[in-house]
Amino acid sequence: MTIAPEVDVLEQLRDGPTPILVVRKIFDAEAQFRWALLAMLYAGDIRLAREDATEVRSWEWQEILLHPGEWKHHSLCLTEQGAKHL
Repeated sequence: MTIAPEVDVLEQLRDGPTPILVVRKIFDAEAQFRWALLAMLYAGDIRLAREDATEVRSWEWQEILLHPGEWKHHSLCLTEQGAKHL
């Protein structure tokens, strides 16, 4: 049985904030990666943070995810809501 990449993301984030570059490896295609993360962000299951751990505002999510050069400066974190899915 294959586990959805979104579940793999939640599992990965269970250990703490994780660089976007690490999470990207879970997905086969970049478009799938972007859309899945946006859906999870809007659902409140994960949050996007800058290097200084400040949360990225929702209107910035898509711009960051569209530019791989930005990924090294950001990480993803599991929210309490996201943890309930595990």
